[in-house]
Amino acid sequence: MYLKVKVTPKAKKDSIIQTKPGYFTVTTKAPAERGLANEAVLDLLATYLKLPRAHFRLISGHHERSKLISVKDK
Repeated sequence: MYLKVKVTPKAKKDSIIQTKPGYFTVTTKAPAERGLANEAVLDLLATYLKLPRAHFRLISGHHERSKLISVKDK
């Protein structure tokens, strides 16, 4: 399964909003430096979807706000 995510780094709080199936808007307090925001987004999604963190992988958008994330099936 793939998720399309729009990220806002360095926000005041962490939050996730599902805009439609498979599409999320994520805000994170982590800065967009050294991959910190990417890791925070993967952690937030894992918590939100109640899946292990190891099931999530960033496919594209390593240096962009729009990201494609792969989620391994159970």
